[in-house]
Amino acid sequence: MIRLESIREKSSRWEHEVSPAIRKKLDVIKSQRSDWMTIHVGGNKFEVRNHRYAYSLDMDMGTCDCRMWQMSGIPYVHTMQAIYKMNKNPEDFVAIWFRKVQFDYAYEFYLNPVGGMDTWNSFPHLNVPLPPRPRTMPGRPKKKKDKGLHMSQRCVGLG
Repeated sequence: MIRLESIREKSSRWEHEVSPAIRKKLDVIKSQRSDWMTIHVGGNKFEVRNHRYAYSLDMDMGTCDCRMWQMSGIPYVHTMQAIYKMNKNPEDFVAIWFRKVQFDYAYEFYLNPVGGMDTWNSFPHLNVPLPPRPRTMPGRPKKKKDKGLHMSQRCVGLG
């Protein structure tokens, strides 16, 4: 209950729509986008190129050829470059499960409090559970050897 309450308090202090951890990732991705060139193909489709790589983006469908955006829910470098080409906010393209609304929905439920042990009902007339019966393990049982006696007989025979 303490953990759930602390999570609710943290999420109430979020300043933005997206969680702080995802905002940090977006900042890192923003810093990597300088090597990429964006070509607007038409509609909301783009081609984003680097020196060796080229990826096509469909902003309406939310897809990228690298599939990082679809798998992680966070716009990757190529998507980020196209988002800035459209003059839009990258936080609008983050998946719903990283948003404050979804986070609040996940933690809106609470646990009912339970009294201490002194308030619990006791049932002394019920039997105490017994330990399980010992069972024999499968396979041939091991022989019990007395190695000390065996060695002493061998030494007596030599002398």
